[in-house]
Amino acid sequence: MIKNECEIVRDLLPNYIENQIASGTKEFVDGHIKGCKDCKEVLAVLSGAANENETVDEEEKEIDFLKKCNRKIFVLKFVATVIALAIVVMWVIIGINRARVRKQEREHIENGEKIASIIDKSYNAMENILHSDNYKMTYNYYKGEELINQKEVLCKNQYIKSFHKDKVDKHGSYTNYGVIQGDRFFCIQCNEDNNIQSTGKLNFYWHINPLEFDKRHIIDLGFHKIREEKVDEIDYYVVRRIYDTLDVDEEKSYYDVWINKENMLVYKMVHDNVYEIGKKSEEIYTWETDCVTDDDVIFKDLSEKDIEETKQFFYISGFDFEAYRQQISK
Repeated sequence: MIKNECEIVRDLLPNYIENQIASGTKEFVDGHIKGCKDCKEVLAVLSGAANENETVDEEEKEIDFLKKCNRKIFVLKFVATVIALAIVVMWVIIGINRARVRKQEREHIENGEKIASIIDKSYNAMENILHSDNYKMTYNYYKGEELINQKEVLCKNQYIKSFHKDKVDKHGSYTNYGVIQGDRFFCIQCNEDNNIQSTGKLNFYWHINPLEFDKRHIIDLGFHKIREEKVDEIDYYVVRRIYDTLDVDEEKSYYDVWINKENMLVYKMVHDNVYEIGKKSEEIYTWETDCVTDDDVIFKDLSEKDIEETKQFFYISGFDFEAYRQQISK
């Protein structure tokens, strides 16, 4: 009977240790343990194991807590590192942008000075030719592939012959023969059949420098870019003005001036504006010096009536027509 009671008590000991048995059953177990040495030893062993389990559980809880703390610390360190890197990257980007802006400003100033110098040198080179004693200049104006206007200018000493052919001009083709005197140009205009159409004078130098507009307005309008090109073994400066079209592609809205690097003379001007679709235009120039003869510029086919009318006009204008007539009669 005692043996059976020991087995019953030992089965109840785990719950007894955990205090998970009824009070009556607990009193029964307490009474049995007091009188049973073997069951008391079994209880001691089981109680020690339970305490060890509790210690292990506490250690595991502490380890779990430490792991959670470490994870939080890691997350905080990671977030702090990311924020710090973001701040560093932001300041680096700001610094790079500022440096780029300053570089662009310096390049803009340097380009502006370089472009102004090139435009000025080219303008003066052409002014020297246009005010020289002997030169020839030709000009062709194209709209797309179509030739719209042609001009050929021959000058020797003060005498000039200029031929004009304009597709859209009501006069079509005509030739001016004349004399430069100071800043005035006295001219006789002839039609295609070489008949005099009119005589007159211009109160300014008869031919405008191709860069006259650009030189006068370079400060207000400004050129934006400059590059160098090589065509048919000839080196050119290409100075570009970009129109203020904001989001418009600059390649579709620009004005280029091609200047020969060797002699600084304008070779051509290219104009393409996105607002004028299909209206790309080119002005092409050629220049020669010391190539014009007297026969190239003197108009000799004057009738007596033409002579009197022309003489009268030049007399009123204050021009010495007799000297001019003697020259053309040679």
